Amino acid sequence: MLEDLAFEFDEAENFDFKSAGRIRRMLGEYDIFPENISVICDKYDRLRIEILAPKNTHGLESARVKNEISKICKRDFEKGRLTLSKKRNFAE
Repeated sequence: MLEDLAFEFDEAENFDFKSAGRIRRMLGEYDIFPENISVICDKYDRLRIEILAPKNTHGLESARVKNEISKICKRDFEKGRLTLSKKRNFAE
């Protein structure tokens, strides 16, 4: 039973390291240097992008950056559906 559960968790989400690297390079062109980027696709093909950047980072919310991320991930994000956060999702 635990083995089945572990397999299910392994299959639940996949990290797209190539897209994360492309996003990092693109953000560097805009002088945005995040601490961490994760591009995560779940088993229902839903995509989540987590960008951890310093609080004083400007430009992440710009339409141009969002459009570039959309192109990199080959997804059309609905208006208001691409949410970028400058805080950690976990406690240290």
